[in-house]
Amino acid sequence: MWRIHDYYSRMITIIVFALLLLQISKAQDSPQQPEGLATENSKKNYHHMIVLVHGYIGTYREQEYLREALIKKSSSHSSCSRHLFSVFNSKANTKDSTDGIIQGGERLATEISSWIMQQRQKRPIKSEEESGEETFTMTLSIVGNSLGGLYSRYALSKLDWVFKGSENNQNNNNHYEAKIIPLIFCTTASPHLGISQDTFLKFPRWMEESYVPFLLGQQPTMNDLFRVKNSTIVMEMCHNHYDYLHPLGKFHKRIAVANAYQTDFLVSVSSAAMLSSKSDSMHYHQNNEDNANLNSGMIELSASMTRLMKNSTGHVALQVATTSVAAKTTAPAGKEIYDTKHGTSRSEGEDGAIKSCVDNLDRLGWLKIFLDTRNMFSNFLNLPTTHQLEKKQAIYASRELREQFHRYGTLFPVAHPLNMANSKTSWYRALTKRGQPIMDDLAELLVLDMIEFSEVSESSAQSS
Repeated sequence: MWRIHDYYSRMITIIVFALLLLQISKAQDSPQQPEGLATENSKKNYHHMIVLVHGYIGTYREQEYLREALIKKSSSHSSCSRHLFSVFNSKANTKDSTDGIIQGGERLATEISSWIMQQRQKRPIKSEEESGEETFTMTLSIVGNSLGGLYSRYALSKLDWVFKGSENNQNNNNHYEAKIIPLIFCTTASPHLGISQDTFLKFPRWMEESYVPFLLGQQPTMNDLFRVKNSTIVMEMCHNHYDYLHPLGKFHKRIAVANAYQTDFLVSVSSAAMLSSKSDSMHYHQNNEDNANLNSGMIELSASMTRLMKNSTGHVALQVATTSVAAKTTAPAGKEIYDTKHGTSRSEGEDGAIKSCVDNLDRLGWLKIFLDTRNMFSNFLNLPTTHQLEKKQAIYASRELREQFHRYGTLFPVAHPLNMANSKTSWYRALTKRGQPIMDDLAELLVLDMIEFSEVSESSAQSS
């Protein structure tokens, strides 16, 4: 009897906590703090624009702690003296995140374009006869949380990387072309592959198609994520090179943060880290201590993969990188035909749809960070998971990583808001406080990468 009682006690604890998270769904909004500026912009050579994109039924405050961490890290490094950082919390989908990925992505693209123009106008152009202000480089980085990662990937297809305009000063009317350099594209627990057949509680495909849309109110967003009601946008974004993969490949670095061992009730590690049980896509082990030894004799990794996220909390289970294949070449002339009826590419069957999606994304080159935060909670909430991967192994196949990290490791799957320090309300911020150090480490990685890549890009442009 005591075992039954113990089991129900655990389940009641989980249910109560889950209900608490669900009830606090609307932010107790205070006026948004001004966007983060590291220092005054008069003598800056680089202007880094960072857009934070929230997820499903989220608010602009969802990533508020990450915004604060980015400002703090950008202000604390001595190498930031020539770099200005502006951080913007997207509001485009705060009240509308149920009408589908396409609609949300369109709104986000419009908002980003408008914000970039506003930032450009804050830097007045001076003629050569005037004081001759130094030229500066404008960059764009995006961090999408959960559904915000898919919104962001879609929005890239609608962004123009050259902004034209004019500014008036006392002497003349200056016309300009502001070229934006895409630097970092980062997602945290984003369902890149959707959530069909990959939820914490598994549903048969026939149930997803028949009952899930009914239970969730026929929401276009859920239709997109479950790939039902003829929705194909999730698969299109990883098969259509011209519209979606090519813009994503323009970024100097792509980062995917995923929650391992089924600790995330909403987004599986397979979808967040783009893994397939049928894919042999190679992932190269990255290690802060002996990275050089691991990579010796292998394919030379891009410089964008050399810096890793610090593991000051001990919650980073593994960091791996896929190599980019022609990620920065010109866009392909054609578009792959996608079968909207069957939800797969016409050149492959249903079984190969996810595999090809994973392989296409991996070819762009990613740093994938696997988080395991089970030790934040009591052992009675966790399940044992033997570590089958060799820690010093140099290369892992996608299917090996999925087999390792897709196993159930907890009865308390709250990593989705916890590890990203969700701050959309004061209650959420208090409940997810333990995840703040993880976001501190991520913020430092992003800031240091932005500084390095922008200076490398400028040097390359000058040499050419």
